[in-house]
Amino acid sequence: MTKKSILYTIEQLFKIANPNGRVIYDINIKKDFREVVICFRETDKRIKFNLVEKNAWYDLVNGNSREMHWINNARGTYKIPVLFWADEDLPFVTLNDYDVIFNGDIISSSFFMLSRWEEKLATQKDEHGRFRYIESIACKYNFITIPIVDEYALLLRKYLQILFPDVDLGKNIFHIKLSHDIDNIRRFETVKKAIRTLGGDLIKGRSFSLFNRSLKEWIQSFKSQEKDPYFLGICELASLSQQYNMDSAFYFKTADKSDYDTGYVIEEHVKRCISYLQEQGFEIGFHPGYYTFQNYDKFIEEKERLDKVLGFTNYGGRQHYLRFDVNTTWRFWEQAGLKYDSTVGYAEHEGFRCGTCHPFRPFDIDEDRELDVIEIPLIVMEGTLHSYRNLTIEEGINCVLELMNKCEEVEGVFTLLWHNTSIYRGWEDWFEEVYVNTILNGESI
Repeated sequence: MTKKSILYTIEQLFKIANPNGRVIYDINIKKDFREVVICFRETDKRIKFNLVEKNAWYDLVNGNSREMHWINNARGTYKIPVLFWADEDLPFVTLNDYDVIFNGDIISSSFFMLSRWEEKLATQKDEHGRFRYIESIACKYNFITIPIVDEYALLLRKYLQILFPDVDLGKNIFHIKLSHDIDNIRRFETVKKAIRTLGGDLIKGRSFSLFNRSLKEWIQSFKSQEKDPYFLGICELASLSQQYNMDSAFYFKTADKSDYDTGYVIEEHVKRCISYLQEQGFEIGFHPGYYTFQNYDKFIEEKERLDKVLGFTNYGGRQHYLRFDVNTTWRFWEQAGLKYDSTVGYAEHEGFRCGTCHPFRPFDIDEDRELDVIEIPLIVMEGTLHSYRNLTIEEGINCVLELMNKCEEVEGVFTLLWHNTSIYRGWEDWFEEVYVNTILNGESI
């Protein structure tokens, strides 16, 4: 690790551990970057972190490291892994009246996750050029559903509280952030597509009721684009968020038509929809098309189209298909002057790809600096549970509840992606049970 990356990581941990900022500290980094000492002003008390050598990072990724250490979290509710351990003969922490010494290397472990360092080394990608979940350390050691960075921060808070029992360190406020990628606004875009859809309902689906319902929806859509079920899905999501007083963000596309982009145009009826959403206090953001991945010219071209529609340039969003590249994506979002990205989650599996559910500023390893953009990690996408993982509704509810509860326990943000297209035509039960009852209404919590 570099001096800047160490300082960055300590700041991220202290933001969670010491949200009130009442413990003032200075950082002393030894020349070999193997020892970091936190000195607290107007006191003799200290926290020391022992760090591992860089070869331990490669050993972990290459499967050459020792067995993973698992310890109790700060609340004693479950065990968490510590990716790096400075000295096998020493316990996780030693302490006395004045010093806390971390032998479990939570600095390197946290930076490993936050920076997505392992993705810099990846050679195996999926068909969409994405880093594969099965290649990740979180998969190999089975901790994808544990926000380990946040848990490290709460362990740090635990020991800060021991050193400073009379100081109110504070707590962060748990928040649910709903987000909706608007991949398509018309289910029945053309007559040919409508006939193909109706034929699928009748022949493949073998359902006359589904056929009849789709036929009625097509007629409505033909009469008015605003009556198309996908467009109505936007209205339904907004209405529910209003009803339950939830925070929702709608990310619109401006991509040209391609094999992976529907190429819808933000026409007058879509502009009216966007204006209505803004008037109701909802956030509007950017959903860059499939081919903006690793292509900044395409990225900025699409963003400028949305700038003209919105009348301002600083907003957040998420990449289409969750196409994230650690070498380019964060830089694109910073360079374009965007507020935040919320792409970093796996399509194949729900959980904590960055090891955290707290928004944070990413760190550029190559340029050795913190980037001027915020990452709001994506915790779960409905398509992950339903389509990638083929879970039952009950299993989907349990996954959502487990992740939501863990985000609440670590005082973070539970970020969920639910598309406007995932309401009708086979999604009705999932939408009602998982989205409405579990997330919005909280009947199962």
